[in-house]
Amino acid sequence: MTVPEQVPTVVVAERKGASITSLVLGLVSILLGFTILIPMVGLAFGILGLVQEPAGRGPALAGVILNSLTMIAWILLIIIFLPFLIMALIYGIAPNESVPA
Repeated sequence: MTVPEQVPTVVVAERKGASITSLVLGLVSILLGFTILIPMVGLAFGILGLVQEPAGRGPALAGVILNSLTMIAWILLIIIFLPFLIMALIYGIAPNESVPA
């Protein structure tokens, strides 16, 4: 009786690095409110994860959504507060302040 030869099987772990990175950067940027640079990097990792990592589609999509929301919030804050900053620089910080004679 002969024993059938067993072929070793190799299990390759599916890549999810960019997807997980995008999700973590999205959570960190929403929870801690870092600069607009962190969501930009997270969005890039999320898109990379969606394109190259089919196993990490869920975390990549969540990262893209979180990072996009954070970027939109930063852009809106800049649009809203930039005119006030410009006015403060032009007219002074306290325009109603009386000038001593």
